[in-house]
Amino acid sequence: MRSRLRIAAAALWIVLAASTSVVATQRAQVSAPLEMDCATRLDRVFARLRPFLPEEGVVGFVGPETVYGCNPMFVAQYSLAPVYVTEQEWRDGRVSMRGRAEHVLPPDPPLVLLWGEEGRGWLAEHPHFELVARASAEVSLVAESQ
Repeated sequence: MRSRLRIAAAALWIVLAASTSVVATQRAQVSAPLEMDCATRLDRVFARLRPFLPEEGVVGFVGPETVYGCNPMFVAQYSLAPVYVTEQEWRDGRVSMRGRAEHVLPPDPPLVLLWGEEGRGWLAEHPHFELVARASAEVSLVAESQ
């Protein structure tokens, strides 16, 4: 009799353990994919522009201060290094640093990374720049016309 009780108890324990595992697995399944962090999302956008950039140099940036919770200019600087990304509208700062900088910062970078409304507005005011590449609907790279 005791041996049958032990077998029944072991079988019951196995059934309970299996059902608990099944329930836990069902609850753990994620219904929506995990979201990427802002730096990863922006890095993927900027990676599409890499083939159109020089190996090194300076690229201007015109765009918002925050996208997906990150500063897109800082992420561009990281993603596109060793290309140096600087705010396009910071001309006075680039001119004042020319004598002290390790590398010469041109007063007006020949390539400009544009983002969103700010970028489209800047391009409308500077018609001597033309499209080189588009990374997304919001992000493009323009160059000074020759």
